[in-house]
This record gives sequence, structure tokens and C-alpha cells, in this order.
Amino acid sequence: MSKLLVTLTVDELEAMLTKAVAKGLAQAHPEQLEYLTLAQAAKVLGCDERTVTTYIKTRDLPATKLGHEWRFASTELSKWMADRKFKKKAG
Repeated sequence: MSKLLVTLTVDELEAMLTKAVAKGLAQAHPEQLEYLTLAQAAKVLGCDERTVTTYIKTRDLPATKLGHEWRFASTELSKWMADRKFKKKAG
């Protein structure tokens, strides 16, 4: 068996791991293929990004952290909003 030595930066390794985890999540939950970024989730909820991270911590907003970034399954976000009769702020 031959061996291959590969040198990666931390950023390259993180990118590879993030991609692999996202792929694994998509395969584990094929009904949840669309994942939103923090900015996209904030837009859907009608609030700023800091408020979304507060919802993750205090209101059990379902989210997955990939590397340093939050990801939100669109179906879970919709269900969370419906379960709480969440009202999007105007603006």
C-alpha cells in the first residue's frame, strides 16, 4: 500500500470538512436539501443575524454549525416558525 502525504492549510481543511458534513447531512435527511445561511435565515425571520443566534440559544431554533458558520434546514425553520406561530416583523 502506498502512502500520500498532503499538506493543507487550516482554511482548506475546514472547507473540506464543511463540505463533507453538509453532504452527509443532505444524505441523512434527503427531505431537507435546502440549507440557509445565517443571513438568509435572518431574512426569512425578518430580524437581524444577532437575533437569530439568540433564538438558537434561547428558543431552540434548529441549526447546525459547520465550521464557524450556522446553517438552517429550510423545512425545520418553517416548522419552528409554525410551531411558535412566529410573526415576521414588518420592515
